[in-house]
Amino acid sequence: MDGLAEAIGTVVASVFSSGIIAAAIANRAAYKSIAVEAITKERITWLDELRAIAADLTARLAAVNRANKPVSEETLFALDRVIAQLQLHLNPGSEAEKENEIISLAEELQKVAEKGGNTSEWRDNYRPKEKEFMLAVRELLKAEWEKAKSEAGVEKKND
Repeated sequence: MDGLAEAIGTVVASVFSSGIIAAAIANRAAYKSIAVEAITKERITWLDELRAIAADLTARLAAVNRANKPVSEETLFALDRVIAQLQLHLNPGSEAEKENEIISLAEELQKVAEKGGNTSEWRDNYRPKEKEFMLAVRELLKAEWEKAKSEAGVEKKND
């Protein structure tokens, strides 16, 4: 009888401990899934905001570019505000190469806009810089989207 009780005790302990281990593994997997989902959702929101800020900035600067009059203080203030929003949405530092490039290009575009005027030389300098800025933003958006997909476990397709 002692052998049977001992065997039953061993089986119950094994089932109980394996249940605890399975629950711990399931809990960890669920936590990871929830964390990835939350981070991915926030990254997508951040990307959408960054896209909107870049579009707003280029639209405002294009309007200044086409203006036939000096830039008003109100317009300059609005441009400063949008560039500040852009800077606050990007990571600073030496490791954030693409982000630093975007901030630098935005500041260069602002300088062109603040010079005012409506000369062909001014416009010719503005448009290539605007395209360079938009390309840098698009490259960052693409890289961050790829990170989000990678973190979510979506594998990149080989074409």
